[in-house]
Amino acid sequence: MARQALNTYLEPQQKVSLERIARQRRVSQATVVRDAITEYVVRHEGEYASRPVAEAWAELLAGSYDGDGKRNDPDDIYR
Repeated sequence: MARQALNTYLEPQQKVSLERIARQRRVSQATVVRDAITEYVVRHEGEYASRPVAEAWAELLAGSYDGDGKRNDPDDIYR
């Protein structure tokens, strides 16, 4: 698939950080941005995109909030 251009504005400190990271990794700033976008998309879509909504709600309502299948103790925050 052909790459597509995206224009965006960065805060000055973001630009400085981007330049530093690219220099340290010895890659282009565009590579750093593409890698960051990939990580962001995976984090926000990867785990939950294929998961049925009904399943997620069932776990939440059952008290299994950390995904390990064990019911959480609601009084745990008071200990």
